[in-house]
Parts: sequence; structure tokens; C-alpha cells
Amino acid sequence: MKKTNILLNHLIDLWKFMSYHNVMAPFPPYDTEYVEELKSKILDMQEDEKTNYDELPVAACKYCNSLHIEVDDLNNDICMRCGSINEVEIHNNIEEYLKAKKEREN
Repeated sequence: MKKTNILLNHLIDLWKFMSYHNVMAPFPPYDTEYVEELKSKILDMQEDEKTNYDELPVAACKYCNSLHIEVDDLNNDICMRCGSINEVEIHNNIEEYLKAKKEREN
């Protein structure tokens, strides 16, 4: 089991415990804002878990095929490996990038 799943399960158990005791007690023993914040953190973590990063677009340098691209203050795409500026290819996903990289090497 991944660490994020263990943490998520622990946070869910904690949220259930706190919510139950806040409802059952005449006065909430746990800060209601904290309980709501915990619930929103759990929802964010569950949403992040659903993201499939393999399907996101990939930007690579045209010349050296590096993925280490940074954007400067003027919105220029700079390759940190070879230093080219605004020479970027956008691939639909990581699979397409790996395929293109393999073709270039042959």
C-alpha cells in the first residue's frame, strides 16, 4: 500500500471520529473549522489520486528532447539542458513522447 493511501485512510478515520463526537456531544469537543478543513483536505487528496498523469500533455525540447523545460518571467520556454529558447514540442501524452524519443535515437 502506498504512503498516500495509508495517510488518506488515517485522515478519513480521524475525520469520522471527530465528526461523530462533535455530533453526539452537547457541545463540539473538536473545533468545527478544523473538522471541515480536514474534510476538504481529504477531498483534495482523493481528487489528486484520480489524476492520471500519464495522459497529460508533455513539453520537450526540439533539439535535445529533454523534459527539463522552465518558463521565465517573460513566458519564454527555456530548455535547461541545451539552453534553447521557445523551441518546444508538445506531445499529447508521455507514451507519444517516449515513442518520438525512441524514433529519434534510431
